[in-house]
Amino acid sequence: MDADTGNVVDAANDHVVMRPASISKVLTAIVAVQHLPLNSVVPVSPVAQGTESVNLGLKVGQVWAFTDILHAMLMLSANDAALALAERVSGTREAFGAEMQRTGADLHLVDHPVLRDPAGLDDEFSVQGGNLISAYDLAIIARTALAMPDIRQIVDLPEYRFTAPDGVVHVIRNVDRGLELYPGAIGIKTGHTKAAGNTFMAAATRDGRTMVAVVLQSPDIYRSATALLDLGFATPVAKESRADHLPAVSTQVPAPTATTPSSGTRNAAGGLAAARPHGAGLLDGWFRDVVVAVAAVLLVLGVVVVVLRRRVVRRRRSRCGSLATRRNERSAARRN
Repeated sequence: MDADTGNVVDAANDHVVMRPASISKVLTAIVAVQHLPLNSVVPVSPVAQGTESVNLGLKVGQVWAFTDILHAMLMLSANDAALALAERVSGTREAFGAEMQRTGADLHLVDHPVLRDPAGLDDEFSVQGGNLISAYDLAIIARTALAMPDIRQIVDLPEYRFTAPDGVVHVIRNVDRGLELYPGAIGIKTGHTKAAGNTFMAAATRDGRTMVAVVLQSPDIYRSATALLDLGFATPVAKESRADHLPAVSTQVPAPTATTPSSGTRNAAGGLAAARPHGAGLLDGWFRDVVVAVAAVLLVLGVVVVVLRRRVVRRRRSRCGSLATRRNERSAARRN
């Protein structure tokens, strides 16, 4: 697909819904960037810590910088980062699935995708069996991501360094080998699960043009993507068919619903005011993030209090049991 014109240059089975695996995280990133300022923080819940497979190593009670979580999810494909973001945006990963569906409608996805899991899991640890989506709809998502600078600059990075809340310095290396193998590669996202096989959302620039390739269930994603990208660049714009054309790119923040947090605010008349651009409303964002952080700390303290109370109860019961045993022994001794 020519990202500049939206024309599909070549395709096969592109409207068949299939399992996308971790390239689902690109849609998760779009939703998160649309709803959260980049200076946001992301608390870690027990659900996020307990995520299976590839993880960043998030711990309950930690509060991470949104931008670090976003880098880890897109470059390392960290599943715990994806769930932490989903909970930060929508409260639960199930509610985030509904937000993915709404965003898919806003992007004009055409093949009726099933979008449930923010990480792209499709096994027993997934949300209701995971996602099903076509290569065509994934191309729409890829084109949208490339139009969002906050995402495009991340997927193009070979390496990212940051300091975690516990003081540990992390060095994340992009798992997308296409950045090294294909000249002009921008990256985007690789994926793999047992059910989905190998999946790939690739992009590259050459001579002022940008091409996108989406590959599902390929034994060699890099070879498949290379062939598609080469074909795209070899096709002059004038010879691109306009019979199959992607919808216009939409990166606007969707209108909020009763169950969906939004970066917009309501005016005095009760209508929705314009959504804030990234970096705007820093005081409001800071206050909200402080509230979220305090809530996370209180949650952890509550767990600690419950654990300590249980230990105290056990000790009291143990002492009572010991005293009863001693009394019985003394009574037996007197009878003897």
